[in-house]
Amino acid sequence: MPVQFRVSDGSFVRRVPYFSRRGAKLTRAQRLDYSAVNMGWRNLVGLGEALEEVIHSAKTANQKQGVPDYSTGSLVGEVWRVTVPPVDMTAEEITARLAEVKTTKKEAAAAEFRRRAYGGASVEISAGVFRTIQTDALAVTELERGKARMTRLSLSSMEVVTQAGDRITLTPAMADTLLVAIETHVAACQDREVAIHTALDNATTVADAEAVNETTGWP
Repeated sequence: MPVQFRVSDGSFVRRVPYFSRRGAKLTRAQRLDYSAVNMGWRNLVGLGEALEEVIHSAKTANQKQGVPDYSTGSLVGEVWRVTVPPVDMTAEEITARLAEVKTTKKEAAAAEFRRRAYGGASVEISAGVFRTIQTDALAVTELERGKARMTRLSLSSMEVVTQAGDRITLTPAMADTLLVAIETHVAACQDREVAIHTALDNATTVADAEAVNETTGWP
């Protein structure tokens, strides 16, 4: 369908389909403008063809490496799901890949353990009263030191400021409660890490290992 374009003198020139000037009377200046427009169009078409070739080559290379084609997926809720194409691997490659997945997930589980175990926990310090306390080694040391000081000086309580900046009245019984709570929390995190390692050690296929979720199930 014929279209129009604006030339340098501000007028419009009727353009017939694809680089033809039939049926249009143009001045010299308009012909130059028209030629420039056609040249730009040719360059744009050539660029598009080159990009298509690059995209095709990239998809081919990804398919050979088993990389999913994300353009062929579908939106499920808020998740874009794709199907991973099957990849032919030798027995040695499968064994190496399985070991790699296990190592990666165990390292991730170790990092998650440190974050969860020593990142604090909510503890009931008295009936219906909960406090978020630190669960790292420094918190344990401070509680043990406070308890020892109260015992040595025969104090029934002492005012302390927690790492979180809360001022509380610490008693020997409360110190014991907090120490037990920290120990229980860290032990639960250790149990989760052990469970993850056990599941990975028992995995005999890459799919089984990849199905182990090292980010869930933590206290």
